[in-house]
Amino acid sequence: MNRLNKILLVVLVVQIAIAVLVLSQGGGDKPARPQPLLAGFDAAKVTSLELSPARDPAAAPSPTDRPIALAKRGEGWVVTSSQDYPAQQTPVTELLTKLGGLLRAQPVASSVARHKQLGVADDAYERKVVLTLEGKPVTLYVGRPIGGRQTAVRLGDRPDVYAVSGLNSWSIDPQLRTWVDGAYASVAQGQIGKVLVQRPDGGLQLEHDGAQWKPLAVDGAPIKIAAGEAVEQAAIDEVLGQLSRVELVDVAPPAPPPEPALATITVWTKPAAPAPADPAAPAAPAAPGTDPAAPATPPAAPAPAPAASEASEVSSAPAFVLTVAAGPAGSSQYWVRKQGDTRAVLVDESRLRATVELARDKVVKKPSAAPAPAAPAAGSFPADLPPGLPLPPGSE
Repeated sequence: MNRLNKILLVVLVVQIAIAVLVLSQGGGDKPARPQPLLAGFDAAKVTSLELSPARDPAAAPSPTDRPIALAKRGEGWVVTSSQDYPAQQTPVTELLTKLGGLLRAQPVASSVARHKQLGVADDAYERKVVLTLEGKPVTLYVGRPIGGRQTAVRLGDRPDVYAVSGLNSWSIDPQLRTWVDGAYASVAQGQIGKVLVQRPDGGLQLEHDGAQWKPLAVDGAPIKIAAGEAVEQAAIDEVLGQLSRVELVDVAPPAPPPEPALATITVWTKPAAPAPADPAAPAAPAAPGTDPAAPATPPAAPAPAPAASEASEVSSAPAFVLTVAAGPAGSSQYWVRKQGDTRAVLVDESRLRATVELARDKVVKKPSAAPAPAAPAAGSFPADLPPGLPLPPGSE
C-alpha cells in the first residue's frame, strides 16, 4: 500500500469516527423551539395601550389618522385620547391575549431595507402598538402578511423581524367604535311612547295613544289633519328607528359644541305593564265577623278599558334628553350631548337628520292625486248619457 492510500485510509477512519460521535450525541443540531415574542408577558400588568394606524411616509397625513390611547383605571379601561370615555373590556382582553400568545422562531429578516418591505419600519408600518408593561414601554410593529397565514412583526428596540401566527394588522383596529359601546343613547323602539323635538323655528311632538302614533304641536295641542291629508307612518318609523340607537363616531374635544343648538330631543318610554295576578296565590282571608261558609259575593264587573287619551301616558322621567348642534365645519356630522353628560359626541347627520328636522310637513302629507279620466276619443260619446237623448250621428 503506497503512502497516498495510507493517508486516504486515515482520513476515512477519522470521518467515520466523527460521524459515530455525532450520531451518538443525538444526530446533530435540532431546530430551536419557538419562544414567546414578549418574554415574561402578563396581561394583568399592562396599564396602557396606544394603537396607531398604518403610516406611509409618501402619503399626506390625515387628521383622522391619529392613535387610539387606552389606559387602565381600576378594574376597567378608558380611552384617554377621547376624554377618558369608558372602553369595553372585551376587545382589550382579546388584544392582550393575542399579544401574550405570540411565538417566534428564527428571524426572517434583519436589515432596514427589509423592514420597509415587510411594513415594520420605524416610519413605515401597517400598525404600531405601544404598551406599558410593569411601567416600561414596549413597542411592537405589525406588518404585512408573509405567507402561511403569518404576519411580519418586529420589536421596536431590535432589528430582527419574525413571522407570527394569530395576529395581523386588521385585528388591531384604530377606530374608536371598536373600543367603546357605540350606542351613545338607546331604548327599545317598541318602548318609545313620546318624542318631543324643539327647535328655534318650531318642532313637533309624536305621541302614541295606545293604538297609533299621532303628531302634536310642541305645546301638546293636536295638529289639525285637513281633508285629504294623512299621517305618514313611514316617516314616524324612521324617527323612532333613529332614536332607538344614537351611535357615536367620535368624542368631542375639550371645547364645548357651538351654540345655539339646532334641536333638543326628549324621549319618554311607555309605562311598565302591571304584573299579571298569580292564580296560585292563596285567597284573601274572610273579613272579621263574616261567615266563611256563606256563598261568595259575585265578583264585580271588570273596569272599562281606558280611553285612548288615557293610554297615552308615559313615564314621568324621560329616558334621555339630547342637545344637537352643528358639527365641525365641512363635516356631515352633528355634535350631540346627553343631559347629565359632561362630554359631547359626534354623530353622522344621516343617522339623526330625520329627527332633528321633524316637522308637520314631514309626517302629514296629502295622498298622491288620482289620475284624471281620459278624454273621449273623437266621434265617441259617453256611455252614461241620460235616457231619451238622441244618439250622435253615425253612432247607431
